[in-house]
Amino acid sequence: AFAACGESEVADQSNDEENQQTNNDETGNNDETGNNDETGNNDETGNNDETGNNDETGNNDETGNNDETGNNDETGNNDETGNNDETGNNDENGETPTDAVCQADFSEADACGGELEGSWELHDVCTDFTPEEALGMLSEFCGDAEVDEFTIGGSGTLVISETDFARSVTYDVYGEVLIPGTCAMMGGCDGVANTMEEYFGGDVEVTCDEVDDGSPGPGFGNDCDCVIDGSYTETNTGTYSTDEGVVTIDENGAEYYYCADEDSDSLTIRPADAEDEVSLVELYVAD
Repeated sequence: AFAACGESEVADQSNDEENQQTNNDETGNNDETGNNDETGNNDETGNNDETGNNDETGNNDETGNNDETGNNDETGNNDETGNNDETGNNDENGETPTDAVCQADFSEADACGGELEGSWELHDVCTDFTPEEALGMLSEFCGDAEVDEFTIGGSGTLVISETDFARSVTYDVYGEVLIPGTCAMMGGCDGVANTMEEYFGGDVEVTCDEVDDGSPGPGFGNDCDCVIDGSYTETNTGTYSTDEGVVTIDENGAEYYYCADEDSDSLTIRPADAEDEVSLVELYVAD
């Protein structure tokens, strides 16, 4: 009796498997995964197929609508940064858009004070001094020097916390200057170049070529055509205090007039102890 019962169960199971194969066999409705078949409706991943509607990532396909990042594609709407253009922050020029303009004659009267704390990026450098005045050593070294061209720019940061002030700026300078022979009698044009390099320091290079203008002779009184090109860095760090638009660095006593403009999200500073000397105005924007 037990044997007969067992045979009946085997037969029933066999019939079930045959019926299941009849429903899920070579008709193409379902495949070996138990989910879907080889028709292309769904693939072996159990999710999607090779039609291109969706790829193996389970997210998106190779159509270009979306890339492997799952964020954006190659359409140009957004790049690999996911933010803006190639800089990731700003425009193609690498400059931060701002309405602020560097005020060349910024002085104590313009020092409005305001909120200093933050991370600032140098946006522009300007001055109300003439090129001859900016090259202050020329007036001492040679009052008859002629400045044909002189430009100065820079890059850097100013990071100010509740207690600490950290400024690091690299100035880029370029100039073309004619030094008359009367100022080049000691050491010739090479001596002029060395003197000017010592004045600037940093990585500024000065080259001076003698001009054959009929003066006494090479190395003794010829005019010098000089080119100034390079960069130098200034830093100032330490704890600080503020008082009516003046920030003072405790460690060295350096003082700057400053004005933080909330409308343009900018900060202007200028050395406060050099109103009658050559100094540069630095315009920063929020980083």
